[in-house]
Amino acid sequence: MQKAEKNRALAFLLGLIVIGQAAMDIYLPSIPNMIRLFAAPVEQVQMTISIYLLGFGGSQLFHGPLSDRFGRLPVLLIGLPFFAAASLAMIWAPSIGWVIALRFIQGVAVGAASVCARAIMRDTFKGDELPVASSYMSMAWALIPILAPALGGAIQHHLGWTYSFLLLGVAGIGLTLWLIADVGETSRHRTATLSIKQTTRDYAGLFQAAEFRNNMLLLALLYGIFSCVNVAGPIILQNQYNSSVMAYGWIMLIIASGYFLGSLLNNRLLAHLSPARIVEKGITLLFTACITNLVLEWAECATLWTLVCALFAIYLSLGLVFANALAASLRPFPNHAGLASSMYGVILFCSGFLISSGYAALFTSSSASLARVLAVLGGLMLFCHLVFNRKRKVCSRTVTDYKDGPRTYDMK
Repeated sequence: MQKAEKNRALAFLLGLIVIGQAAMDIYLPSIPNMIRLFAAPVEQVQMTISIYLLGFGGSQLFHGPLSDRFGRLPVLLIGLPFFAAASLAMIWAPSIGWVIALRFIQGVAVGAASVCARAIMRDTFKGDELPVASSYMSMAWALIPILAPALGGAIQHHLGWTYSFLLLGVAGIGLTLWLIADVGETSRHRTATLSIKQTTRDYAGLFQAAEFRNNMLLLALLYGIFSCVNVAGPIILQNQYNSSVMAYGWIMLIIASGYFLGSLLNNRLLAHLSPARIVEKGITLLFTACITNLVLEWAECATLWTLVCALFAIYLSLGLVFANALAASLRPFPNHAGLASSMYGVILFCSGFLISSGYAALFTSSSASLARVLAVLGGLMLFCHLVFNRKRKVCSRTVTDYKDGPRTYDMK
């Protein structure tokens, strides 16, 4: 594939990443308003975030095998129009129950975009290009939490929450037209059949690779942190700290810019350090920020700006971890990129659903409860990394690639 074609493919897959992330973040400033508008309990409106993650993650079990069997193009030609339709239907939702149902459909449909974005990345970029492309995807994933809440706050202030979903619907239509006009099919490897028994075996085979298992656990905990902040953030900032809807958008812009900065820093560090060393530094920073925030809460010294600084540092550290863990988890599977990508999505987003819905059910959203949960998640990430790192020092791992035979990776 020529460089110009690779650049166009990269631009399109970044669009796929953007639309999936924007559907989660753009309406967050509207959550307190939706609670009042629908006269619904807080946890029920928070469920609109968690249920989206469930649809987004769970559907990828099916999108991955379908994209490996039939190609990326047919899967996207179904998923993107359904996403656009569900987004536009949200404008006329008469109750919070309808919003929850449509959010689930949104998640299921855009799951196709998420799987195919990662699979297109693996189809198109090889060798040293792969972590670079993954880093660009990570930066796109970082930009949306920066821009979407600020944009959503402005939309809520001037127009109302339904216009955020109108914008998502238009974006879904635009990506569908771009796909038809320019992108085409990128997969050169098709599975011969679509068997449930074989697919189950293939999914189980992914976990034979220690590189996949270890990085998936880190990514699941990482996304739990993002999900808890998304669920609790609007309530904490707008109710506990009395921020306006516009101020909430700007505060989240500051916090999420930490993730973007971490992704940029990761791009620079890759020229000097191994991905494993960057992950180590990121997790160490993450745990330090989580514990500092918890101590401030216990000492009753926490303020809005100590919370913002702590979340900024946490997001920066996650920017250092995400791209490297993602690239490492997909590296062993060049001929089953769709399958590996779909299992990645299932684990990541269903973990986000479980952790965020658990937080909403068990805790009242406050800075103190959020600090406790983030400290636990950060501590688990550090513990897992220390265990995995100790194993790497003992030996390298041999993983099996489906068609190319055994392959040894130096995990140091």
